[in-house]
Amino acid sequence: MENDLQKLIEYYCRKGSNWDQNDLIFLLRETQELCGGILKEAALDEICKELAIKPSYLKVVMKYVPDLKTEKSRHRLEICNGSNCSSKVKGNLQKWVEKTYCVKKGGVSEKGGFSYNLCGCLKKCKEGPCVKWDGQVYANMTMKQLDKLIKDK
Repeated sequence: MENDLQKLIEYYCRKGSNWDQNDLIFLLRETQELCGGILKEAALDEICKELAIKPSYLKVVMKYVPDLKTEKSRHRLEICNGSNCSSKVKGNLQKWVEKTYCVKKGGVSEKGGFSYNLCGCLKKCKEGPCVKWDGQVYANMTMKQLDKLIKDK
């Protein structure tokens, strides 16, 4: 795998000054596929080293690409923070997730194996509160249902 990763990095490095953020995303997706569906920390470290980019920059880029998954965050949870959803639960769902899974907004729950964030309206206001788990929207979410969803991952 290490050899294949090196070849991937070399391929993208040959682009020279034409290199951009989209190329980095393509490299990360190909690396994830090479690693069996999960971006391994060692592979991410190698990419940072070879491309001379900061790990913090890589994390920011990855944060906005939902299909990229790491060893610590194999799943992605987003809770609707739209006015209708948040008023229906008065933030209880958010507080519960943060307390139960030891995670803060924008962070990773190692206990639950997911990255966590709040998102804008999911356009199911009458069916709220809503969450998005790995890109799929779930409506009328309760703490018990969300706990089951996370544990059944």
